[in-house]
Amino acid sequence: MSYEKTVWAGEGTLAREQEYNYHWCYERGIITKAWLDVHAATGDRRFYDAAKANVDQYVTEDGAILTYEPEKYNLDMICMGRTALRLFKATGEAKYEKACRRLIEQIKGQPTTAEGGFWHKKLYPQQMWLDGIYMACPFLTEFAVTFGEMQWADLAAKQMELIFEKTRLESGLHAHAWDSAKAQKWADPRTGLSPHVWGRAMGWFVMAHADVLAALPAAEPANEIAADGGDGRARRGQALASGDGQAGERRELCGILLFGNVHLRAGEGQGAGAVRREGRSCRAGKHGRALAEKRRHGGGRLPRTDAHLQGRGAGRRAVSRRQL
Repeated sequence: MSYEKTVWAGEGTLAREQEYNYHWCYERGIITKAWLDVHAATGDRRFYDAAKANVDQYVTEDGAILTYEPEKYNLDMICMGRTALRLFKATGEAKYEKACRRLIEQIKGQPTTAEGGFWHKKLYPQQMWLDGIYMACPFLTEFAVTFGEMQWADLAAKQMELIFEKTRLESGLHAHAWDSAKAQKWADPRTGLSPHVWGRAMGWFVMAHADVLAALPAAEPANEIAADGGDGRARRGQALASGDGQAGERRELCGILLFGNVHLRAGEGQGAGAVRREGRSCRAGKHGRALAEKRRHGGGRLPRTDAHLQGRGAGRRAVSRRQL
């Protein structure tokens, strides 16, 4: 993107800053990180100042985070730590490191499945969601590299590998969520998977891999294989076998960091068609027809419920898009 378009896009979000101004949350984390990216690309100080002012509304001098509720064990709350971490590297101010370590304390106590996968939040027991990987794993990796505490990168690798294996479909895409207990009404009784592929969640998942790759040192095996441009999946066993202990878990990332390449090329092969054949398109069934009808009449907003996940029969309830 050109300098002019980068600034133009950034200015649009600065003008709407109040929309992101309500609490410590992933939406704020994404927009403030984007502002720092624009500042890094253009040198325009407005974006750095806006990001810092936003974070400073919440991070106190002793590193406490206002409006943050760690007892909810919500992975969405980890995302904004990436901005605090970059501000620490830019300023050296201890309050940002302290805030990041508060987020690490949440991770230390995060409930997990029997396999060790993070629950998306305490409210959603035994459930791993693709979006949770974006919310937590890039932060963990960047924190690990910043402070030389690579066990957090190992933990990120473990989460990415586990959800990759549990949610992958024959189409090469990934189901949005996995219920390890198979207890949710939306969970497949055999696999525990949610019955749909959600485009936004796929975006979260692919970008999590891209951001983790960007954060890892150049000497990491994941970077070497990414530069190779190969498929990577066939090398996973070899990569893991060459590792020892937790370092091997980071090497296990080698085989999955390139999986996004499969999805980004879905239009060239079976990907999109496979989603349609499996009936997992977000536009499938009554939900899709209702949305199409609404758009024909000038509306484009998504309905508040995903009826196609749960059905409308007796004994079933609609699940809000915020929950799934």
